[in-house]
Amino acid sequence: MPRAKDVPIDLDIIEKSAKQFQDKDKFVLLSFLHDPFIPGLEDVLEILYRHEIKVNLLTKAARIQFTPAFELIVKNIETTKIGVSLTYEHMLSSHDYEPDTASPNERINNLKKAKQFGISTWVSLEPIITIYDALELIKRSSDFTDEYKIGILNHHKSNEDWSRLIEIKNLLDEKGKKYVFKKDCLKYLNGD
Repeated sequence: MPRAKDVPIDLDIIEKSAKQFQDKDKFVLLSFLHDPFIPGLEDVLEILYRHEIKVNLLTKAARIQFTPAFELIVKNIETTKIGVSLTYEHMLSSHDYEPDTASPNERINNLKKAKQFGISTWVSLEPIITIYDALELIKRSSDFTDEYKIGILNHHKSNEDWSRLIEIKNLLDEKGKKYVFKKDCLKYLNGD
């Protein structure tokens, strides 16, 4: 995945922004637009943790546990969540859809490592490309995932039968997992 290596992190802006979020009982999400595990993440985390801001990281990186940022996260597990986005169960399909990113196995391994350290974990199943892939990814990741966020492929033509989202809901219920279905899924879950 192309990373924001060449974009400098303005720590002064982050410091000023952190003061606005201090004392709020919300998580700051890092990030849907690019992978947060870039050089300098540890500096950003230090500011956020110093201001007692909860941090929610979403990554597609391969190995997060050997980074300076991960060492800092481990010291702040009570106020940190780590999530990975998963789309395809099979590595080749995943790399076709998301080139230059970690494989599904590597991402699931990140969840496993985070959970071993007691860090709260989550999966973004967005967008779901096929129901089959989503079900398989849940089966493979559920032992070390606390919560799932689910959204469907909605800006491209799809022949998927979205009424089968109920199978995902049933599997998550069976495994006792927390989950959130995005608005675009609700009409299929409610039978509308």
